[in-house]
Amino acid sequence: MLKKELRALYLQKRQTEISHEDAEIFSLQMRDIFFAKINLQHYNKIHLFLPIKEKKEVNTWLIIQTLWTQFPETQILIPKVTNNQLQHYLLTPETPLKQNNWGITEPEESLSPTDLIPQMVLIPLLCYDAKGNRIGYGKGYYDRFLATLPPETWRLGVSFFQNTPSIIADTNPYDIPLHACLTPKGIQYFEN
Repeated sequence: MLKKELRALYLQKRQTEISHEDAEIFSLQMRDIFFAKINLQHYNKIHLFLPIKEKKEVNTWLIIQTLWTQFPETQILIPKVTNNQLQHYLLTPETPLKQNNWGITEPEESLSPTDLIPQMVLIPLLCYDAKGNRIGYGKGYYDRFLATLPPETWRLGVSFFQNTPSIIADTNPYDIPLHACLTPKGIQYFEN
């Protein structure tokens, strides 16, 4: 299937096959797997997205809150789209946040972006294949962002679904694959 078809299919699957209660249960499972399987001593700067609850995205607040309480030395970065690019902001419990017109929670305008470079990026996506190719919402924000990072920055997708049929026929040279993907069933690693 092509990216466009897979994107539509998995948007529909997430809305029709996963309830809000299921999304929260799966997010709790994923939080537990994340902290059980990942050695956070190697990652003290982590980039996470803030979830859109209405879209039933993975609730990354569960990971953020655990980082704040159990790994307070970890610096958490969150994105905000400005001029068609992701800018990054340091997130603390005191960071003022607001919802934009698309329902995305982001830092208020009074804050300045950070130039910190993450060692790990948690990437929102709709689906992925067995080679780590991924499909998001199709705007290319994360591809452009990932292209600016050192190659050793660990790219971890997060998805409620297991991998899909191959999307390699529809990938582009600028598509940046995942190193691994976190799902409610565990972490799947890729060779790339």
